[in-house]
This record gives sequence, structure tokens and C-alpha cells, in this order.
Amino acid sequence: MAVRRTLAIIGLFGLGLSGPSCSDKSTPTAPSSNPAAPVTSVGLKIFGPTASIGVGQSAYLRAAELRSNGEVLPVFAGVLWSSSEPSIAAVAADGSLVARVPGSTTVTAKYLSYVTTIVIRVAANWADLDFRVAILNASSSIKPAGDVMRIFNLANDFLFERTGARMRVIEMREFSPDPPSTIATAYMNSVPAEQPDGVIVWTEDATAVSAGGFSQTLTRPAPYTNRFPATVGANRLFVSAIHYEHKFAKCGYDTTGGVRISEKSANGECRGVSGLTCVSNGRFWECPGVRDELYAQPDMFTATTIVHEFLHPVGFAGNDDHYGTATCTARVGLTGAEVADRARAQWHANQCPDLFLRFRPAGVPNVFGR
Repeated sequence: MAVRRTLAIIGLFGLGLSGPSCSDKSTPTAPSSNPAAPVTSVGLKIFGPTASIGVGQSAYLRAAELRSNGEVLPVFAGVLWSSSEPSIAAVAADGSLVARVPGSTTVTAKYLSYVTTIVIRVAANWADLDFRVAILNASSSIKPAGDVMRIFNLANDFLFERTGARMRVIEMREFSPDPPSTIATAYMNSVPAEQPDGVIVWTEDATAVSAGGFSQTLTRPAPYTNRFPATVGANRLFVSAIHYEHKFAKCGYDTTGGVRISEKSANGECRGVSGLTCVSNGRFWECPGVRDELYAQPDMFTATTIVHEFLHPVGFAGNDDHYGTATCTARVGLTGAEVADRARAQWHANQCPDLFLRFRPAGVPNVFGR
């Protein structure tokens, strides 16, 4: 089971609005304890498609230099690329790859004295490229299937618009309230007819209630293989633990978000501004001035939280993959204005833009923009 590590948007931006929180097995390497220690190169890694790609599809491979202080620096020149089976997938000098026929090939990158490889799988059937999802309700109330599918379809469209990848529900089940990892393990041990790549667990876990959701990966025994392999290995099941009833920008509530205790904001609500008069949106009381935000649209916060948590396992740096962190900013070259742009952050589900490309490139590199 992955070690839980949480960080809400409130922690990233100091805004006081609860947002997708996450935990990920791929914890970034800690910087050297000696600030005077020289920073050196320690290896090379390839970042590319995490799932099988289809015949005729293109993908963009990137090599990154691993540094002794934990940094991961993209390498833009001087990399020598090769494919063990160019008839299956050929790679060009700039790292662009074209899938030709079904099969698999090992792509090698050489840079300085380092050599590393990645296996690329090419699928003939596009249906094999769907991210398979089981939806498991471990909360205290029944969730109507129609409402659940409306939220899921919103999340599915959100992901597709940004990656070209689709999710597919394989099953929905009810469970007694338990930790999300326990629920996911019980489901997998029941030997479902079709193996999921990820599970959504509706939960009232304290972390999910506080922040909206969190992410875990569970190690599964062979022959389980995730078709969207996590950065830490293809034997990981993605777990997106979500608080179904979470209120975005709630105002005047207690820490559970369920009991209204005031007509004005307090205790870190409304981006840390106390004393603001709360506004009813017809469903709950919210902070003033948030109606035009993407997250404030009905069901959108829940949908984007699902996507946010499913993206974490294919990331590079755990919680430092969040939009606007120093790591993300350095990796993709965000400007100061882009970091401060809340609409842009929400458009990316508060994840670093390159995680969407990492989930499954479709067509051409960065086709969905930054």
C-alpha cells in the first residue's frame, strides 16, 4: 500500500479554498542535507507514454537528467535515440515516435555516459487504450447511479479534452465504510470479471472530507499489469479516493463541511479572508465572488478531483507535481502570470501541464496546449 501524503490547494496557494489533495508513492528524492555539496549528474530517465499507443499514433519521448540534489532536468539536445524494433515503432532524432504495427519495442536513449530504456507497447484495438475504472461506494449513503455517471462523464470529457484518453466504467459496487485502500484491496481480491486500471472510492475518510480527495497506488501481485503504468511500476492499481459531497469554496461551515455555523467566513475559508458574507448557490453557502470559477460549476469540482488524483501516479514528483509549485514551474517553464492564474490552474485540475501529456499523448506533442 502506498504511503499517504497529503497537501491541499490551500497549502499550495495559501488561498483557504479546499481543493484536490493527493498522496503518491513516487515521493521526490530529498535534497542533499549538505547545502555545500556539489550537484552532479547521477543518471538518465525517459518520460513517454504510460499506456499502450495505437497503430498510426504518435508520441513524444523526453529524456531527463537526474541530479544528485533530486532535480529532474529535461534534456533538449545531445540525446541519441534508437528503437530495437523500428518496424513496430520508429523513433526520430528529436524523440518523436510513430507506432506502425502491433507489438512492443525497447527505445534506448544515450546522453553523456548514461544509457536508459523504455518499453513502448503498440495496440491494434483502440478499445484497449481505455483507462478502465471501477466505482466503489464506501460512504454512508447510497449514490444514485445516474448522478454518479453524470459526474464520471464530466470527468471523462475533462480528461479527453486535455489528453485524448478516455475512461470506461467496468463496474459499480457498494461497500461498508472502510479506508479506501481496504476497499480497493477487497474489490481486487474478489476477482472482478475485468481488471481495472483505477478505482474511484467514494469515501468519508477525514483526509478526503477535509481536502476533497487524495491519491494512492496499491501494489498488485502478478499477473496484474496496469495499462497506464505508474512511474513507480506497472503493477500498481490507481486509487482515487473522493469525498462525493465536498463543497468547493464553502463559507460558514464547521470543519466537516456539513454543518453551517455562521453567516460569515472564518477559520481559513474564502482564501483566508474572515468576515465575508456567505452567498447561497442553491445547494450550499459559498464564498462571494467564486461563481465564475470552473470549480464552482455544478459537479465540476468532484469531476476534476477524480482526474487530479488519477494523474498523480504517472507524475514525476508527488505533491510537487501540483500546478504552480517550484518544481512544476521549472519543469514546464510557467511564467509568473501563469502561476498566478487561478483559471489556468483549475483548467489543469491543479496538476502540472506535462502530467496530461504523460497520461497518454495523442497525436502530436503538447497538442492540448499549456
